[in-house]
Amino acid sequence: MAAVGGAGGDSVDSSGDRDQLRLLGLLVGTQGVAGVSQVALNYLATASDFGKALGWSSGLAILYL
Repeated sequence: MAAVGGAGGDSVDSSGDRDQLRLLGLLVGTQGVAGVSQVALNYLATASDFGKALGWSSGLAILYL
């Protein structure tokens, strides 16, 4: 898996990604990320994307209501 380097040279490119990694750490516990399947990571990423879309559309609805 290739790391995405940000401007600071770290392997995480945005605060949203750091939040996802923090959530993943809470879900996995102390055993680490190695025990998580790619399917579980895909579900987590999809849920995050749907949450962002819901928040964006809610904000848009508030502006026009």
